[in-house]
Amino acid sequence: MRYNLLILALFLGVGTGARAQLAVMATEVIANRLGPTITQQPNTNGLFGIHFGSARAHGRFDEASRGLQSWGMNLEGAYRVPETPIFVGAAFFYGLHDTSLDKNSYIDGSGQTMRVRTNHNHINANGFVRIQPDINFPVRPYVEGLAGMNWLYTREKVRPRRFAEVFDAYSLQGSSAFFYGAGGGVTIPIPYTIVQIDLRAQYLRGGRMQYLRPDDISWDPVNDQLSLSPRSSISDMLLFRLGVQIYLD
Repeated sequence: MRYNLLILALFLGVGTGARAQLAVMATEVIANRLGPTITQQPNTNGLFGIHFGSARAHGRFDEASRGLQSWGMNLEGAYRVPETPIFVGAAFFYGLHDTSLDKNSYIDGSGQTMRVRTNHNHINANGFVRIQPDINFPVRPYVEGLAGMNWLYTREKVRPRRFAEVFDAYSLQGSSAFFYGAGGGVTIPIPYTIVQIDLRAQYLRGGRMQYLRPDDISWDPVNDQLSLSPRSSISDMLLFRLGVQIYLD
């Protein structure tokens, strides 16, 4: 109602000075209704974000794994230290660096043909400290440092048919390693909302891990069992993310 009265007063021909004052008041009311503008950083207590992206092996890890690359989703939350540009938070990423399906690989005791799904999984969990100055500009850069753990593991599920219950499930190989790294990115606030687009890149220095690639798994007909040939290397990675963040009060 107050917004409608202000607009009406502007069109009723009040004096120049009064009209200017009313225009300022109307602008403030609209801003309060619609939220922060593209150049206003909300007085936020924190952030929540969801991103999609990839994690690619780098350097010797890339050579040993022959181009390992995970695709998946990342969730994060951060608390803003009051009256500072510093955010402290945590993130969790889950992705697959390969998957395959063999429809005629597994034979149980009755001789029934089974479907075997093999997933090569990647989990990344980390804490981070981010510095993002509150600048009056549509694109806001930031830098961050992070540390955490990487997990690579291969798991198989066996079903008699596509939508049947799982007949058997087991892990073939799993390994984890500590990492630390740094990154940076930019956020682009969406006008009149509490949402912003986030684009970032990160570099991780990781410890040694053992893992399986699809061609490291074969069937040994002599011993009638799976034959595994795990690879071992350091786990340096490049991460790329694109997503959205929401300001939290």
